[in-house]
Amino acid sequence: MQRLEDEILSYLLIDFSLINKTDINTNLFLKKKNRDIFRASYKLFRNNGTHEIDISTLAEKLEKKKITASELIKITTGTQKLQPANFAFKVQKLKQQRLAQKIIKETDLMAREGKFEIEKAREYLREIESISVKEKPKFENLDQFIKKEIPERESLIEPILGRSEITMIHGRPKIGKSLLTLQIVKRLITGKNWLGFEVHKLKEPILIIQVEIAASLMQQRVKKIFKDTPNIENIIIPEQSRNIFLDQEDGQAHVASLIKDIKPGLVILDPYMKFFSTEENAFKKCRPFFDFWFEQIEINGLSMLFVHHDAKFQEGKLGGQKALGSTEINASTDGNWSLERIQDAELNPEEFLRTSRLSFESRNWANLRPLNLRLNDDLYFDVVELPKSSCDKWDIVEEIENAGGKVNQSKLRAKYSNPNIFYKAKEQALKDNLIDSVKLENVRGKPVMLFLKNGHSDTK
Repeated sequence: MQRLEDEILSYLLIDFSLINKTDINTNLFLKKKNRDIFRASYKLFRNNGTHEIDISTLAEKLEKKKITASELIKITTGTQKLQPANFAFKVQKLKQQRLAQKIIKETDLMAREGKFEIEKAREYLREIESISVKEKPKFENLDQFIKKEIPERESLIEPILGRSEITMIHGRPKIGKSLLTLQIVKRLITGKNWLGFEVHKLKEPILIIQVEIAASLMQQRVKKIFKDTPNIENIIIPEQSRNIFLDQEDGQAHVASLIKDIKPGLVILDPYMKFFSTEENAFKKCRPFFDFWFEQIEINGLSMLFVHHDAKFQEGKLGGQKALGSTEINASTDGNWSLERIQDAELNPEEFLRTSRLSFESRNWANLRPLNLRLNDDLYFDVVELPKSSCDKWDIVEEIENAGGKVNQSKLRAKYSNPNIFYKAKEQALKDNLIDSVKLENVRGKPVMLFLKNGHSDTK
């Protein structure tokens, strides 16, 4: 508090006109020397009207107080002019600290005397409310914004998982969301690419706060998934507790303490709804949760990934809209990953339960094509190519484009569960002059090759 008091005095000695921008008087200064300097400076400012106080003249005025010019110079050394709004902020902050001191002193006195004056307490509350301490909004013009150096976005998994970002993985229960997060953790500590995405090895620890499944089942899973995996000491799993509520100060303090001690690069919460003491989807309830994580990201530069459930009714909803709850959740996340059952492929019952589609949405990179995943016996997801149950002429065109402009017809046909829908779509593409079909008579097996025709993209 004394440091802030000294700082305010130093700004005044550099530019005493700041006093016109805020309500400030001698009582703000607790140190006698500072009060003496303020009084003498104010007299000089009032009499001379100059913004900058002459140190030699001020020292002469303070000679009887035994305050020398060297002491005054020391106060202002290294001090630069301050914007009036920033000065007002510092003054208001010091006033708030002074008021807190006063309240503590007065309430202690009332407690010792055995009486508590309700009106006095109300007066203190009104006084607290009257002091508004807000950071001055920072701004810059467009030219300054264009010229300033802004660090590029840093990816943990390129481009789907970024540093200092919040990512949500959502889906129906029992679809494999928690297993997917463990797979992500494994790749981050080893630095091996994942599902075709480039992974940057994470040097910092990974903190997993998991309250969904029993500790015994969690142990079984990690034994299987992380068998023979190096660096697993960098994965931190705190003792399981179902009373960590991140919409309350106690829960936030608990997790903030973990983060301070562990210094993780990534924190995983599983599942989102279990970290709330009440309704987790209402706007007013989830706001404190995200405010807490915004603060942790700003202070510690970590990333946060949380697992969430989908809503029961999905009709007409896309991507992150399928997740349960308030639009505040979607608005607060940088990336949304959706894991869902595949309905448009012909799969047997066992394949259906093991197969899912992973889709991505982000405000920081272009949306990607969904991936079809199948869970293997090692509790690991593999990318799989599924037979397609529908096809039109533009599917044929896109497949040929992806193959570089030409493709073997038999290989393309094999991608569809029903050959008839493929042939029907191919004939339509030929009829509309989008593709060509050529039989290679001189090649073994006489394969039929499909080629794109120039200019088809313009007609789409």
